[in-house]
Amino acid sequence: MKQILEYYRNYDEEGRLMRSPAHQMEFITTTHVINKLIQVNDRIIEIGAGTGRYSFYYAEKGFEVSAVELVPENVAIMRKKLSKKYAGSLRLMITQGDARDLSIFPAESFELALCLGPIYHLPDPAEKEKAIREGLRVLKPGGVLAVAYINKFAVYLSTLIDEGGFKNPTILKNILNHGATYLDDCDCFYFTTPEEMEDLMEKFDIEPITQVATDGVNYFGIVNKLPADELPFWIENHLATCEQPSLLGYSLHGLYLCRKSKDC
Repeated sequence: MKQILEYYRNYDEEGRLMRSPAHQMEFITTTHVINKLIQVNDRIIEIGAGTGRYSFYYAEKGFEVSAVELVPENVAIMRKKLSKKYAGSLRLMITQGDARDLSIFPAESFELALCLGPIYHLPDPAEKEKAIREGLRVLKPGGVLAVAYINKFAVYLSTLIDEGGFKNPTILKNILNHGATYLDDCDCFYFTTPEEMEDLMEKFDIEPITQVATDGVNYFGIVNKLPADELPFWIENHLATCEQPSLLGYSLHGLYLCRKSKDC
């Protein structure tokens, strides 16, 4: 936990989803898919909200949103934005908390739970299960849970290709064994595959919806090199193919979507 706090204390989480077209693709894709699954009066919880990119997006659309974030600096950024830019006009509650313990929220309180970061920061499968179980607990029966993960082999490829060179083989071996991230050699990121996500989620009483390659090959900067007039075509093509099972593993970020069983 200390490593996670230290990492995000020195990382520009506020700009992560916006700093380039390649980074924006994850947000564009995630909201594109989620927007087809929610209704006007749904209540939303974002678990591991970072600096609130998704929370503010949905609150601005009129949804009632609860943002839960572990890192104090990120919580402070959200609260500052809420007070300065919106002056309390949004239905957005910001809480510092841990994805593995959402006990401040009653069971069956939300129609949508976004868990877009915690799972790839938890190395222990039991801890991952705890976070997912909490996300499902606060959902109403039939509610949607969205769980983000980082694809192991996309990380492997992006680490292997370093402008024509090769990085430390030990790091590559660690990636295959769920080891340290390639980002600044920080060891608080852990990787999986679409198949491993399916195995994990089979332990819960859910109805699978889909898996999504949220940034696709765009993470490698391909989209950044396109002329501005070609970008809309590229986005349209990506959104049309991002749920193809054969393409899931090439995306750095993946998204598993399911519904909580109505019999719960």
